[in-house]
Formats: sequence, structure tokens, C-alpha cells
Amino acid sequence: ISSTAEDYIEPVVSQISTKLRLSESLAGVTLVALANGAPDVIAAFAAGGNEDQGVLVPLGGLLGAGIFTISMILAVCILFSPSKTIKTEKSALTRDCVFYLIGAIYVLGLGIYGEINLWGTMGFFAQYCVFLGVVLYQEAQYRKNLNNKALMKSDGPSFVLEYGQDVEFEDHNLLHSLMKD
Repeated sequence: ISSTAEDYIEPVVSQISTKLRLSESLAGVTLVALANGAPDVIAAFAAGGNEDQGVLVPLGGLLGAGIFTISMILAVCILFSPSKTIKTEKSALTRDCVFYLIGAIYVLGLGIYGEINLWGTMGFFAQYCVFLGVVLYQEAQYRKNLNNKALMKSDGPSFVLEYGQDVEFEDHNLLHSLMKD
């Protein structure tokens, strides 16, 4: 499966991500998640059968796969990384953990209720849409912060609109002192 993913899935996901100009984070929560989850969903359908109790096998498989991924796969990635650590953005990791927890609690609630109907299914889609919205919002904030930092570090001439005229200042200290006044 690893060689198939590396040879066929990864290049396609990379090309789609590049053509759509998706950031790594957005590609990860959409395309990579789809590529990673599609075999699990197909296996869940195949394992479920047509019986009412058939949902227990795929549901257990999907939840087990999620737990396996965040425990064993993450541990192996850390163990085999050169520095034995993985650095991540705190807000992204917190966001992902919170939404994973919300999803698990939602499944637990549906399990306690004992029935997953159309509205229960729509709840799953709504959770993912909210998650995607939060990712898009964080991406926009991240890009905005990068642009602001780039503007602050700029060494070139600055332009200030003053009484309808563009005035060029070579000295940033002069510009900042004028802006404070």
C-alpha cells in the first residue's frame, strides 16, 4: 500500500494541490484526508453488509483507524525523524485535536442515542464544513501576518500619501517619527 500511495496517489495529490494553489495545511485537511480516508470508507461499506447491526464493524474500524493513526503512526514518525521530534504550529495542532474530539463525542452521542438518521449524517457534514471554515480562516490570518511582517522588514524606499502627493522617504526612522506625529 505504501508504494502504491507513493507512486500513484502522492503525485496526483501534489499536482492537484499545486494547480488549485492550496497551502500545505488546506491540502492536508482536504486532498490528503480524502486520499487517506477513501480506502477506509470503501472497506467500511464492504464490511457493513445489509444488516442493521452491520454498522458496528465499519464504525469500529473507522474509529480504530483514527486512534491508530494518532497514536502509532505519529509515534513512528517521531521515532524515525532525524531529530526525534516533530515541530508543529500550536494553533493548527490544537484545532485538529479539538475537532477530532468533537467528532468522537458526536459519534459517542449518536451511539448512546442508538440511531444514525439523515440528520445525524448531516451533522457529520456540518462538522467538516465548520472545520474547513476554521482552517480557511486561520490560513487567511497566517497570510495576513506574513504580509505584515514582510512590510515591516522591507528595506526599500517607503511611500506615504501626504495631502494628495506621494512623498518618498529613504530613512525609515524619519517615516516612523512622522507617522507618530
